[in-house]
Amino acid sequence: GAALPPGARVVRAGEGGAGSINRIESRTLNLQETDATGMTLRAGAGWETDWLDLALDVHWLRVLRYESRVAGQLQPGDVPRDRVHASLGATRGGVTALWTVHSISAYENSRKTGRYERWIGHDLGVRWRNVLGMGGMDLTGDVMNIQDRHPPADSADLNQQDESVDAVLGRTFFLNATMRW
Repeated sequence: GAALPPGARVVRAGEGGAGSINRIESRTLNLQETDATGMTLRAGAGWETDWLDLALDVHWLRVLRYESRVAGQLQPGDVPRDRVHASLGATRGGVTALWTVHSISAYENSRKTGRYERWIGHDLGVRWRNVLGMGGMDLTGDVMNIQDRHPPADSADLNQQDESVDAVLGRTFFLNATMRW
């Protein structure tokens, strides 16, 4: 019942356009062209023992140049120049525990009047395969953002938060059971 934005229209099926909605047309687009260069570095190692298997994996991403354009016009804004994702996994029998660390560096807001501070988050997950000897049954549990850290906020406007990090959801628990037969 609300008015459509200029240039938008609803195309309906049937005679006189009284049927179900066939499609919605709009000339309003949010197109952005992004040009970024950078480098990534990954390192990993694994150790197998009679009692426990360990695996370490570290990814580092460095953005060297980032530009965003809309309709050919350079847009203001910055992105974290460094991102790190590291995980340490331990497996014994059918049980695997995985501790993960995510980190982004500080960066400027779009007006260059404030900064989003660096952010580090931790997750912990456990997976149990073939639960109690039942082949095909897996249980997975996870706690994301263990420290319940809030997303980084713009120092010039604390109501503006970076919603691209997992912290938007706060500390999050989940449990998943899967059965295959």
